[in-house]
This record gives sequence, C-alpha cells and structure tokens, in this order.
Amino acid sequence: MDYCERGRRDGRRRGAAVRALAILGLLCGGTPALAATRYVSPTGTDAPSGGAQAAPFRTIGYGLARTASGDTLVVLDGVYADIPNFINDGRHSVADGTPGAYTTIRAANPFGVRIWNVGATNYYDSPLRIRGNYVHVDGFVFDLRDTANTPLVGELAGSYNKVTRSIFRRQGAVDQYGGWLHVDGHHHLVEDVGGVGAARYGFATGGPTADTHHIIFRRVVGRFDFSPSSQPKATFSAYGNDSGWGVHHILYQNCIAVDGQRGPATGQAHYGAWYFPKNLDEGQLVGSIALNNSVAYAGLFLQELQGRNTRISHTVSWGATDAAGIRWNGTGSMSIATVTVGANASALYNNNSTTQATLRQSLFVGNGQLLQGSGGFSEFSGSAFVPPLRQTTCRPDRIVPLGRRTRTWLDTERRLGTGR
Repeated sequence: MDYCERGRRDGRRRGAAVRALAILGLLCGGTPALAATRYVSPTGTDAPSGGAQAAPFRTIGYGLARTASGDTLVVLDGVYADIPNFINDGRHSVADGTPGAYTTIRAANPFGVRIWNVGATNYYDSPLRIRGNYVHVDGFVFDLRDTANTPLVGELAGSYNKVTRSIFRRQGAVDQYGGWLHVDGHHHLVEDVGGVGAARYGFATGGPTADTHHIIFRRVVGRFDFSPSSQPKATFSAYGNDSGWGVHHILYQNCIAVDGQRGPATGQAHYGAWYFPKNLDEGQLVGSIALNNSVAYAGLFLQELQGRNTRISHTVSWGATDAAGIRWNGTGSMSIATVTVGANASALYNNNSTTQATLRQSLFVGNGQLLQGSGGFSEFSGSAFVPPLRQTTCRPDRIVPLGRRTRTWLDTERRLGTGR
C-alpha cells in the first residue's frame, strides 16, 4: 500500500470519528434547547400541562414562572387584573435572556392587552417592573388607577432591556413622586410608547445617586394631564447625578410632549416638557417636539444647575406662552442646531455665563422676545428671526438671516425693530 492510499484511509477514519463524536454530543445535550413559546388567555387555565396555544394559561404571572431564558410568552387579547397578571419581577420570576435570545413577553396584538389594578397594591407593585437583563416587553397597555400606594406604572432597571409599542396610563390618586415609567440601569430602549395622565415626571431616567447611561427614548409621546405633587414636574426628565457624571448618554429621538398642564398652584411648578436637573452629561434631543405645554420655565428646560455636552437638533419648541422655548442655566457646553422655536414668551433663556453656546441654522417665529439671561454665544450661523406676535404685521422682509459671527442680542433686536 502506498503512502497516498494509507493517508486517504486514515483521513476517512478520522472523519468517521469526528462524525461519531458530533452525534454523541447531540445525544448528550451538547446543543442548547430550542426556545419555547407559551400562551396566556383570559379564558385559559393555570395548569402545569398548559401553555400551548390551544390550552393557554389563565394568568400572566403563572406563565412567567414557566418561561425560561430566551422563551416567548404571548398574551392573547383581553383585560388582565391585579398582581397575578402584573409583569413584575418582584412578584413573579422573569428569566434573563441573552444577547442573542431575549426573553420576550408580548401581546398577541399590539395594545390588545390591558393590565390594570382593581384591588390594593403596595409600593413596588407596578404593573410593569423589570430589573433583569435582555428582556423585551411589547404591545401592552399598563393602567394604574386610584392608588397612591404605588408610585410608578412601570419601572425598568438592569441592562439591555426593551419596552416597545406600549402605553402607560395613570388615573386618579398619585403620590409626590408618582409617574409613568422610570428607567434606571444601562443600555435600554423605550420605543413607540405613549404616556398619559397624572405624574410628577412622566418618563424619567436617572436620579440623585444613579449610574444610568446609554438610554434611548425613540418615538415616545407624552401628555402631562395633572399632578398634586409639590415637586418639580415634567413630561420627560433626565435627572443627573448629584455629585458626579454617573448619568450620561440619554437620547430622545423623535419624541413628543404635547398639551401639558401647569399643575398645582402651590409647591414646585411644571418646570418644562423636558427637564434636565443636576449633573447630566451627553443629554441629546433629536427630531423631537414640545407643543403647547403650560410650563413655568421652558418648553425645553435643559441644564438646570450643571450639565454638560447638551445637544439639540431638528427639534421644535412651540407654544410655551408663559415661558421660554429653550432654557439652560448650567455651566457646560450647549449646542443648538436646526431648531424651530415659536409662540413662546421668549425664544431663548441663556443663564450660562461660564460656557458660551452655539446656535446654527435655526428659525425663531413669533416669540415675545428673543433672549433672556446673562449668557452668551460663541457662534451664530444661518439663523432667522420673525417679529413677535405682539406686532400687528409680519412682513417677509423682516426675517433677518444672521451670518457666521457673534452679535449681541440687544443689537439683533434693534436691527429687527423689536427691542424692549
């Protein structure tokens, strides 16, 4: 036998051995189990043998307890009441997913499932509470009503979680810190979500001691209806860390705050549709709208005390008739580009006397005045201003473009004939 033939035979033997080992690995469970899909229905039965589409569970909590990592729990249309049906990992176990296989809890049809409270709830009994990792919740209406015991309709913590195509509603009683959805942890996505009703902060993230970062709110809409809270209030709030920069990289993309109400006459006011208190780093608004909000300070109140690297682009602030369109008091950089600001008491309120802001390619229409505050700008570029609504005429030739240069606002108002 020549060496070539012997090599071919040895190769065939090695190949057969490799195939045998692969088959043995399959028989011994060497590959992960396939993810399962289980079902819940208002007409189902909570039985260990259930969970199939033809024999669904009755309560969401029972289904969650039988959902493993990477599995999907599908909730069929209907109304689900109280703690047995809350998606709350303090009441029911919720398995973590993995980067390649999220644990998914979804409504069979978006907005076809309503989860609400009828009986009493305790402090942490939010209809949605997820503090694990790689969990995706999709398609629900979460409704908390007539209780001040539970401050939040929803709470998202942990890491790499997603809430999509859902609505958070709050009716009736609410405590000083109540709201719709609070997001903590890191690398979360909140997308195609709505919020309405009572709140201190509607959609909130961060906190005084938080290390919250890389949070995306995308296509989120909120209407702030009322609140008895004496605390500062807002539709969207990114609350910076009190003593450091632990809260950072918070992005609002294509979000809307509309028709917000002022709140009680006593205590702290409704500060803004957006409100960024304390040390927030890299807060960003892109393609978002604050429309017709009755607020005390600004449609967009950014950098309340400190803050840095704040950026606004392709965004509208309109109709804060008693306040500014955009306001910032902090000490860090502020970049404003391609914004439209109109029908506000003043267009801009710049009280940052430490770091000059930049303003580019923006339009200001029908504001009571252009600027308040003591801060300055390092750059104007291609912006235009239309006289305020108090004037009886608004001629197109009064729109004045500004070239790439710094100019005092008093001089700008004089050139427009709108100086006070």
